[in-house]
Amino acid sequence: MGFVLIIIGLFFTFEPSFRALDFLPDFVGMFLVMIGLSKLSKIDENLRDARKNAKVLFWISFVKMFVAAWMNLGHKDYLLPGIFVFSVLECMFMLSFFRNLYVGTEYTLERLGGETHLEKVSSAFSMAMLFTVISRVLAFVPQIVRIIAQNE
Repeated sequence: MGFVLIIIGLFFTFEPSFRALDFLPDFVGMFLVMIGLSKLSKIDENLRDARKNAKVLFWISFVKMFVAAWMNLGHKDYLLPGIFVFSVLECMFMLSFFRNLYVGTEYTLERLGGETHLEKVSSAFSMAMLFTVISRVLAFVPQIVRIIAQNE
């Protein structure tokens, strides 16, 4: 049940938000991930660290929701620094989260005799890490282009 909640929770974080409207809020997804990791974190210290990262990401995404709403109410001057700060924080903790989750999952699969699935799991985590970096960079780049266009 723990891995199912983790997958459902990660689905929330991979869903893009459109302006301030986020159909599947990231903090709900991270809460599901934390619940999924609560029992699994007793198996391996990496899963425990992944749970700690999920907890930090929960609070980052929770605060980000309110900051995004505040910026959409007319405080556009803080848009670029806000997106940059949240993108960097999310990248840092998401990459650490995925690394810990992968190592913990690898350990769990080895203990349970699921070595045949390790290559699939490795590919999935590599793609998740790549998606994390690209999505956070793509959230930031359009704002830089807009600033350059305004200054010309």
